[in-house]
Amino acid sequence: MGLIEDCEKCFQVSSLYEILGVEKTAEQPVIKKAFYNKSLQYHPDRNVAANDQELLTLKFQTVNKVFKILSDNEKRKVYDETGEVDDSDATQLRNFMAFWRSVFPKFTKKDIDNFENKYKNSSEEKEDIKKYYLEFEGNMDKIFEWLMFAQISEENRYREVIQQMIDSEEVPPFKAFTHEPKKKRDARKRKYEREAKEAEEIENQGGLEDLTAAILMGKEKRYRDQNNFLASLEAKYAKKPTKKVAKK
Repeated sequence: MGLIEDCEKCFQVSSLYEILGVEKTAEQPVIKKAFYNKSLQYHPDRNVAANDQELLTLKFQTVNKVFKILSDNEKRKVYDETGEVDDSDATQLRNFMAFWRSVFPKFTKKDIDNFENKYKNSSEEKEDIKKYYLEFEGNMDKIFEWLMFAQISEENRYREVIQQMIDSEEVPPFKAFTHEPKKKRDARKRKYEREAKEAEEIENQGGLEDLTAAILMGKEKRYRDQNNFLASLEAKYAKKPTKKVAKK
């Protein structure tokens, strides 16, 4: 299956620019920033616990391939002029994590902590909560899956933020949120507490690098408390992401 077919299967669009959410005239820094944000959205560290792991992995790989084409001026020119892609190199790309790290340098634990501290209770976090609340129509399970650094111990704070937006008519009162059964909330709490414990055990055994490798190989569940730790690079390599709801 070629790159265009993968784009249509994963995102229901064939335009490489639409995949990254940029204009056809976008310059390379804009494309790189969009690639960073989009690849994090489908990065295995975020999605390893999702039901359709195969599709999510394909999305991550497809985004990497799209960037590889658009970051190559010659291949991009051919695509712009003909609508066709020379994806021979991209198709042969096997180690997507190695390619990702060739674009974004290695991070440190200090980077993680600094980013997390700046993100929590920030206007950016509030915008992300709003975005995912609207995108998933109040489904808290999905919001937890996508919100950076989401922790079950802070669910009440997230709910307060959402309730304030509902009260101010900034967002509609989705029934999935306003009438969520206590049984479902309790099940979510048990699930994330269990996953956080497993992640802590993995980190104690091998640290973040071993944990990352394990997740990327599909051998462990999602790393809950720091499952979006690669977002720490945001402070270094990109401005705030565009507040645009991704189409599913």
